[in-house]
Amino acid sequence: MTTLAFDVYGTLVDTQAMTKQLQTYLGEKAAAFATSWRAKQLEYTFRRTLMDAYQDFDVCTAQALQYCSVLYDLDLSEVQQQDLLDAYRQLPAYPETADVLSVLNQRAETACHAFSNGTRESVESVLRHNDLRTFFGEVISADEIGQFKPHRSVYRLFEERTATPAASCWLISANPFDVTGALAAGWQAVWLQRSATAVFDPWEYRPTAVVQTLREFSQLPAISAQG
Repeated sequence: MTTLAFDVYGTLVDTQAMTKQLQTYLGEKAAAFATSWRAKQLEYTFRRTLMDAYQDFDVCTAQALQYCSVLYDLDLSEVQQQDLLDAYRQLPAYPETADVLSVLNQRAETACHAFSNGTRESVESVLRHNDLRTFFGEVISADEIGQFKPHRSVYRLFEERTATPAASCWLISANPFDVTGALAAGWQAVWLQRSATAVFDPWEYRPTAVVQTLREFSQLPAISAQG
């Protein structure tokens, strides 16, 4: 059995899609704001892990929004902030996501699970919004142990919840920090390079494979041979 751990934000659903909601307030600066928001959100997870000062992913998302609002001189009311945070729970899936997950679910020797830093409630929400929930056996959230990926304990949580040894776990993520974290934990890890300009960290950890689309991932020999 090959156990697939799918990261959610940036891998299955498009965080940059917040640009559309932000255009009302920022016009041509909306895309830059969305990029900064995502970067600051992740920075907060890293800093809180190092500080041993955990707050869940929803808190990091909200505080990153507040930071970027000051950075871009955007005066949002509490209602407007909440509208944007609610939209984050309804991020759209990338166009190929459902089709690829459907194919993978038809393979008898492949088990698919969602694996995220997001809270279980938020991840369930975004998966249900995109009709993706039925493709996953488990939704495993780092929030369960009060740590964030790439802390090794989060990958151990996944192994325990799925009763899978590290060597049989495959991570699929568009986030290099997540890929290196999985590799350091003894997993196989595939980097989904969604942007041609994205650069992988020049560390001692190298992805098991690099793909540009989820469909390309599903056709890797080690995966397509299952089932």
